[in-house]
Amino acid sequence: MKKSNVRSLQVDRLLLDKVIEKIRDELGLSFADKAADVERALINYFNEYRIDALHTKIEGLLQEDLSRNFDLLDHLTISETYFFRNHKLFAVLEKEILPAIIRRKAHSQQPLAIWSAGCSSGEEAYSVAMLIDQLQKNHPKPIPARILATDINQHILIKAREGLYSNWSFRNMPVKYMKEYFTPQNGRYFQIAPHIKKMVHFEQHNLKKGPFPVNENWKNFDIIICRNVLIYFDRETMLNTLQRFHDLLDEDGYFISGPAEIPSLHFKKFKGQLINSVILYRKHIPPVIKEEHVKTARKPQKAALKVIHPHFEHKAKTKEKIKTDAAPAPEEANNNFEELTLIKNLADLGNLEEARKLTQNYLLRNNLDSHAHYLLGTIYLEMGKTAEAEKSFQKALYLKPDHIMAHFHLANLYTFNGRIKDSRMHFTNVLNLIRSFDPQQEIPGSEGMSAFQFKQMVEKILKTSRLAS
Repeated sequence: MKKSNVRSLQVDRLLLDKVIEKIRDELGLSFADKAADVERALINYFNEYRIDALHTKIEGLLQEDLSRNFDLLDHLTISETYFFRNHKLFAVLEKEILPAIIRRKAHSQQPLAIWSAGCSSGEEAYSVAMLIDQLQKNHPKPIPARILATDINQHILIKAREGLYSNWSFRNMPVKYMKEYFTPQNGRYFQIAPHIKKMVHFEQHNLKKGPFPVNENWKNFDIIICRNVLIYFDRETMLNTLQRFHDLLDEDGYFISGPAEIPSLHFKKFKGQLINSVILYRKHIPPVIKEEHVKTARKPQKAALKVIHPHFEHKAKTKEKIKTDAAPAPEEANNNFEELTLIKNLADLGNLEEARKLTQNYLLRNNLDSHAHYLLGTIYLEMGKTAEAEKSFQKALYLKPDHIMAHFHLANLYTFNGRIKDSRMHFTNVLNLIRSFDPQQEIPGSEGMSAFQFKQMVEKILKTSRLAS
């Protein structure tokens, strides 16, 4: 949504609601709680500041087909994009997803089919095309690749088909791609290579109205990419669109959404899969080899260590029974892990309030999940709500007394609040628990720190004058 410095003119609310409803019905875009944003967009679109004249023009707008009004679309949505946006995603596509699909297709020589839905000015679709070209450069029998790129905005598709870009589109472009696939034009622009342009077919398409498929030539996609589009949709349109994507995706295909979008929380037919810190969605998750069948170099577990905490000394047998009775089935456990991973991803992006609500909703269904209580504690910490964070970490430790990071965060909280004795106790618990880890073994939830590194850090903290005995 484009912003304006123009003061709100207080467009008649009933008239504004009619526009919002029409936008929802014809475009699927939801602005139910963003009336002020729509008002600003209308003011900028009409370039009209007189309230009576603005009302007249809005009345006329209500008679139009908004899906054909591309100038208004420019004001309602953000078309910001660039090549290889989200480098982690494209690294996973390059190293994991595309090579696996190409290997699978090598026998049948069936074309690789990809759909970039909501493609904007084409940088995303062309980025995928360049990856495929690189991966098949030395292949004796390259797999034909077909990339469909669609957007509702015909204006932006004109730029996409032209394939001419300014420096702004190359903010994350690897140098090798810039040199190989682009030719400078007039000192300010760069033209994409003709053979890459031919790989991508651009079509104007409305995800709200369809049709699905776009035409009969586009089915059974290996990958469907729809990033930062679903966030604009109302719930009904989002669910309908996800169902259409699911129908058109190959049984072994991948659906990719934006990092702030969590399709599987709303549409259970898609199952989230975490690959190198990137969430992708599939119709089916391949079976995972059970941990007990995997050989590791991990040391044998030492005897249980003493964890100092007054709340953990009682009702041990009762608590063990509760944990056993509450253990979820394998499929449910997988869904729970997926849901919490997606919520953490949302929190990492700074959407703390939404992450908090989703975690609390999850805990209504899974109140004995220690990791969920811990996650909620970290979200509260980021929000600056230390009292709530403390309670969440305490709940996590009641359910799982050996949760190292919960002890660590509580220790830091107590240090901050001047509760030195409690802080020292939890730091000591951390050191006791770390003893069961190999020195180079990563501490879960520590952002990649090894047990040795974590131990050194805690020991250094304990030696400070404030915490020294």
